Amino acid sequence: MSGLRVVLLTSDSPWQRALANRIAADDALTLVGVVVQSIPRTMRSTWIRRAIMRQPGVLAKKIVTRLFLRRVMNEIAASELDWFGESGKALDWPDAPVVTVADINESEVVRFLERLGPDVGAVSGTRIIKEPIFAVKPPDLLLNLHTGLSPYYKGGPNCTLWALSRQEPHLVGATIHVLDPGIDSGDILLTEFTPLQATDTLGDAVSRTVSHGHDMYVRVLRAIAEGHVPVGVPQDSLGEGRTFFTREWGPLHLRRASRFVRRGDLARWATQGFPRDPATTLIDSLSGPGGK
Repeated sequence: MSGLRVVLLTSDSPWQRALANRIAADDALTLVGVVVQSIPRTMRSTWIRRAIMRQPGVLAKKIVTRLFLRRVMNEIAASELDWFGESGKALDWPDAPVVTVADINESEVVRFLERLGPDVGAVSGTRIIKEPIFAVKPPDLLLNLHTGLSPYYKGGPNCTLWALSRQEPHLVGATIHVLDPGIDSGDILLTEFTPLQATDTLGDAVSRTVSHGHDMYVRVLRAIAEGHVPVGVPQDSLGEGRTFFTREWGPLHLRRASRFVRRGDLARWATQGFPRDPATTLIDSLSGPGGK
């Protein structure tokens, strides 16, 4: 095998399968393995029981969302398959060793990484990576794709939806950053504003941002493969932002995001031209060949 040796640590969705195939198809990259975080049904049942006892408000929001905003959720899911699937189904994983685990930080993942010896660990869509993975050598470089415009929108569950619910489409974007133990807080290698289109549905807006993030991830990985040394930019040097938490997200926010698109506000904003402000400026800190 030739090219930059990449292990993808991810979850199982059409978005993530498409990213794996994008990396595997690039001539400068070699996808040597995939770690898939998949939560078993038994663990989901345990989470529900704990939520009833400890976070009843969070559980109530999820139930209300499923009951009253199912159409919106289904539209987003259908768009995901339209953008990243094939014939209405998710793509197959590419031809590389795939390990499925319940916990992305468990010892099986550590052994898998040590055995493969990748140059880069590429993370996308997992729970928070913790110390056991950081301690693995190699990889010496762990990167993360965040589908939010850092440092302005960090966290989850979906920063595109958060931005649209807050009527801030100029802060929709994606970021590639060095992974650290925080929440989307590592030094930034590349962050770009995603230009949404006037004809975008809510699902299109989410998927367009994800697709843009995939493009950015491959560009960064290719630059590393070509001998460029990534020089991260500290997030606090760019501006102040906010970290959003899944426990804060609820049906009211999803309804606001849907209404922003449905009543034509996104279309009007898009046709008026995209504003240029500090949050939409490209930050490309990859040095030239040979390092700093």
